[in-house]
Amino acid sequence: MDDSTPFASPAQPTATRPLLGQTILVVEDSRYVCDAIRLMC
Repeated sequence: MDDSTPFASPAQPTATRPLLGQTILVVEDSRYVCDAIRLMC
């Protein structure tokens, strides 16, 4: 049994959604930038 199995993404990326199933961590200490990033996502 592979130890990474519980962390495998069930969704596969496509040409139109290349980040499908990916997790991105953004660390930012500016409240304004955080709000802008949140709105863009």
